[in-house]
Amino acid sequence: MKFVLAVFGVLITAVLLLAGFGIAAVFDSAPAIAERPPLTAADLEAVRGLLRQVDPRNKVAGSLTELTLREADIEQSLNYGLDRFRLGSARFDIANGATAFQFSVPLALAWFTPYLNADVTLMQQGGGLRVQHMRVGSIDLPPSVGDRILSAVHADLQQRLPDYAAVIAAVDHFDIGNDELTLGYRWQPQLFDQLSARGRELLLSPDLQERLQAHARRLAQLSRNPLLPARTSLTSLLAPMLQFASERGGDAREENRAALQVLALYIMNVDQRLLLGDDPDGRPQRHQLQLAGRRDYAQHFLLSAALAVSTDAALTQQMGLLKELQDAEAGGSGFSFTDLAVDRAGARFGELAVASASEAQRVQQALAADTAAEALLLPDLRNLPEFMPAAEFEQRFTAVGSPAWNAVADDIEQRLKALPLFSVPE
Repeated sequence: MKFVLAVFGVLITAVLLLAGFGIAAVFDSAPAIAERPPLTAADLEAVRGLLRQVDPRNKVAGSLTELTLREADIEQSLNYGLDRFRLGSARFDIANGATAFQFSVPLALAWFTPYLNADVTLMQQGGGLRVQHMRVGSIDLPPSVGDRILSAVHADLQQRLPDYAAVIAAVDHFDIGNDELTLGYRWQPQLFDQLSARGRELLLSPDLQERLQAHARRLAQLSRNPLLPARTSLTSLLAPMLQFASERGGDAREENRAALQVLALYIMNVDQRLLLGDDPDGRPQRHQLQLAGRRDYAQHFLLSAALAVSTDAALTQQMGLLKELQDAEAGGSGFSFTDLAVDRAGARFGELAVASASEAQRVQQALAADTAAEALLLPDLRNLPEFMPAAEFEQRFTAVGSPAWNAVADDIEQRLKALPLFSVPE
């Protein structure tokens, strides 16, 4: 009996050792892909360009459309999605009819964080794809095994995800070239609606969808007020929206965040149905919102506030700076430090609106108590250089970060700190 137990013990130990070696071979202690730098304003501008390229609104149902994607666009989109769900990083390369996809996924455990590192190279073969190379951790898998894995995953996705099956059915052809992928597909409006709904489910939790929809309905009610002028101060909607945020109770920071995001969609005339679905009670009437009598100030302020509550202050400043540098180019309105000051005011307002529960409530109360709320939001803009073409900007300030530039930037910060609402320590 002892001999039998000993044999079983040896066998179990061997199995555990083999399993341990297998796990060790699959998982690594460090990611194969170095940590990527934070998303920049230029990255967002590239994403905007890609979205303009694939804009479906002018396409005819059933029409054959060709879309060409650069490897940088695909890699950026992959990493944006992975960042969104904290799933690691990816690298994507296209060359000579093959695509190489590499990814690193962290698996947080109680005592350490192993990484699943893998890379797959797919070769175009006729109208399909074949695995040329597959590696998981330190294990190289034969291409035939990779093909079976790819086929099994493809079949499982088609069975479990109707959206995936519909997208595959819409693809007419594809071609893997050098540095780019050309995709031909037949446009179906119902597919767009289907994918939009799926996107909302992935990007927005049910609680967040409900919160944004509630704020969208409240904004629609306010905008339908017959006494509201066609041109009106931003505060005529901002103040009651934050009051609504206060009345809803719950987390004041999250309510403020939703209010600012919905207002930003409104001022940029973005169709809210793309994000929140088609809700007749959430369709607002259009009004031109202004700050200090200027529409662009209201846009700068609200967009910066919405970016600040959605990302971070550094990205908000980069976005504002990118816009001003573009305006300085030929055909633009010129570089304006006044716009940058309004950007900073909006960003600072957004930061305070979600900084803490007490700060969020303080912002709500400040706008509710002050009927002339514009004075709370905008710093003194007098004598700030504006409308400068590129040549004048370079002559006076040389470049961003120069001593002359920093002097004006510091002046703007002091003007912001002079506002009671913004005077709290950062």
